[in-house]
Amino acid sequence: MQAGAFANTGTLRLQVAGATNLGTLNLTVGSKFTAGGTLAPTLVSGYKPAAGTEFPIVTENGGSPTGTFASVTGGFSADYSKETASNNPYLGVVYDGTGASGGGGTTKTAAVVKPAVKKVSGGAGKVMLKLSCAKGAKASCSYTVTGTVGRKTVVTGHGTIRPGKTPSITLKLNKTGSALLKKAHWLKVTIVVKAGGKAIKTSTVTVTKTAATKNKK
Repeated sequence: MQAGAFANTGTLRLQVAGATNLGTLNLTVGSKFTAGGTLAPTLVSGYKPAAGTEFPIVTENGGSPTGTFASVTGGFSADYSKETASNNPYLGVVYDGTGASGGGGTTKTAAVVKPAVKKVSGGAGKVMLKLSCAKGAKASCSYTVTGTVGRKTVVTGHGTIRPGKTPSITLKLNKTGSALLKKAHWLKVTIVVKAGGKAIKTSTVTVTKTAATKNKK
């Protein structure tokens, strides 16, 4: 991408054929990319990454991405937390293990096994969740979590839960969230839990500097 500005308002389609073989947007010094519309990564050439694998789809190289996508498909979720990394900043996507793998053969889509969201709450610089995977599930439940304040992503997480398990999960604020919290006494964070690229629970919680406060579910 040359120096300039580009805003995505339609569907941005990127192919992922391997850990380092994928379509990317490479920003140059002074260029800007505004995320919006739909991001639609597609697995090709039979490639099937492990759940939780992250791919840099917008590398900064002196440029700057802003905004968030309205939706992300194909069993992926967006990770905006690396945009402020001190080394090699990028906008990434995380595969949750439920997308289709195609190219060179028959395309198959794995069944999505969704966890049940038992609790979402905020604490001192962190967000806590309790998720459950049904005992009779035929596969582990995969999930991704994104927390935002306005248009800024302040916390992310992903993982899998074995059938019959109900783990408690703690996610700390990223650098962006920590910086916002440093300026305020508390933050109202919108938490979205997704499975298979679709939201299964949206909650608003309060994250504080010190002791946790009562949150909305």
